[in-house]
Amino acid sequence: MQQNSQNRPFCSDPLWDLNLTWYNKDPDFTHCFQSTVLIYVPALLFVSFLPFKFWTWENKKKGSVPWTPIIIARLALNLALIVINLIQFVMEMVWLDKTRPISNIIAPVVLVVTFLLATYVEVRI
Repeated sequence: MQQNSQNRPFCSDPLWDLNLTWYNKDPDFTHCFQSTVLIYVPALLFVSFLPFKFWTWENKKKGSVPWTPIIIARLALNLALIVINLIQFVMEMVWLDKTRPISNIIAPVVLVVTFLLATYVEVRI
């Protein structure tokens, strides 16, 4: 019997497992926690501070910022992270399994959007 997309779980394991995080010789977070909370919270914080950044751009004198090696390196790193997460997203879609959790598909998308916004902020400075 085939499973339809409505029966696909959001995560493959529980969000929090005390036996894995606290009562363990080698503590670790669950995969669900890693693919949701550790991605969504920093992305939401970044997006929530973007209006303040846009507001400061409006009140700042327009001027050209020189392209220093540090800015070029940060831009290259952002672009590399975008490519890596796009590859991860494509890999998740190519090997799409009906039992694969939805969080594995959403996480790279959230990261790509966040890194695209960060690249825009980097270039706009």
